[in-house]
Amino acid sequence: MNLRELIKKWYIPPIKQYADFTGRTSRKAFWMFILFNMIFAWAAIFIDNILGTHDDGFFGVTNGTFNNLYSLVLLIPGFAITFRRLHDVGEEGSKLFFIFLPIIGWIILLKFLIQEGDPVENKFGPVPAEAPGGPDIGGHPYAPNEKPEAGSEKPGGDKSIDVPAIRKEAEEAIARQKKIEKQTIAPKAKKIKWGLDRGAIDFRTPTKDGKKKV
Repeated sequence: MNLRELIKKWYIPPIKQYADFTGRTSRKAFWMFILFNMIFAWAAIFIDNILGTHDDGFFGVTNGTFNNLYSLVLLIPGFAITFRRLHDVGEEGSKLFFIFLPIIGWIILLKFLIQEGDPVENKFGPVPAEAPGGPDIGGHPYAPNEKPEAGSEKPGGDKSIDVPAIRKEAEEAIARQKKIEKQTIAPKAKKIKWGLDRGAIDFRTPTKDGKKKV
């Protein structure tokens, strides 16, 4: 996968979800966005240095027109994807404001951001598609290329996989098989209680009237 495809996959979607503070974002998607965000921020600083539109900010960090503009544009998408990342681990997005608590708050927030997301659906939504175990439409050789639109299914055409229905059908099939096996199991051989052969297994076949046939 080349750089253009990586940007299209990991950097563009969060920007399209500009102010979407709902749902979940996987750990990988979040940190890939952060990586590209840092790359483009440094590119903006580089442009400021070339054009002479920079100055020294706090702690000697170079600041400038393009860097400020880029940071302003990415401010809301950055907040939104962080909210969704916190949702992915089952935490409220408002915990982002731990960032205003020096040291302790930063450590707590970082712990949430590097934590693996919930492997199942939580109160904030289903498992993200890009997360391990998430719905990967088109990512499997036997999966449909895209999600079918509502009402667009045709007889015999591709349809989304209904996991609950498949599980229910499998459980019913297992129950039917167990029932058949239970009915077809041969009766347990009995031992002779009286006579010289007492204690021996009675292999005689019972007849329809219940009597033993030698």
